[in-house]
Amino acid sequence: EELRNLHTKLLGQTVSVCDKGEDHIAVESCRHGQDHELRIGRTVSATDYLVSGRVPCSKPLELIKVPVGTCVPMLTGLMRGRHTNWKRAKSAAFRIRDPNYTCKSFHEDIVEAFPELRLYCSSGEGVGGASSVTSGRSVDDEYQRTIGALFAVFWAMRMDIDGRESFCFGLDEAWLPRAPSACCNDPDEHARRTTFYEQADWGTLRHLLVDAGLLVPGSHGGIDEHNEERTLARLVL
Repeated sequence: EELRNLHTKLLGQTVSVCDKGEDHIAVESCRHGQDHELRIGRTVSATDYLVSGRVPCSKPLELIKVPVGTCVPMLTGLMRGRHTNWKRAKSAAFRIRDPNYTCKSFHEDIVEAFPELRLYCSSGEGVGGASSVTSGRSVDDEYQRTIGALFAVFWAMRMDIDGRESFCFGLDEAWLPRAPSACCNDPDEHARRTTFYEQADWGTLRHLLVDAGLLVPGSHGGIDEHNEERTLARLVL
């Protein structure tokens, strides 16, 4: 997470931390709230993370104050007083097939619904941070994997809306499905993505969701509906 003297890729160009000066911009440290400077000439926002293939880490959890001399395990201290926001979780489950419900709104709902997601952000590691979890990956990598799994559920439940495009080509700066022609600059990667989009057995995946009770086939060949309770359970799991 310490960005100073660290090189990383952001917005498709190599950048490094440097001292303050003209044409430099500040990036807030997730762990310390300190300002670092990147020589890239524009503000790094949540959208920038999205363009780089990552979502911004949520605000870290803070330890709850306890009486002096009291011994409280760290996990207990971080999660004390924090509960699932069922209103936001149910909103995600209810609206998951709403054409006007974007991936950005879904992300905002699940982050607010499940405070334990912020445990990944508590060590304050950012892109390129050192590993501090048993998997051998950085906590930010684990956060990205977890959010990515939730996005995969979101997109799978919307295959007939915009899920296939999002799954294969990713999201643009507005968190909307990218156009196939704009998904990447590498011709080989673009060809692989396009092949998967055109040849994947989407019908079998839909039947899997139907068999799981998540999707409910529309009557007389109509638009699929979904079981909100089962969808909620899937998001919680």
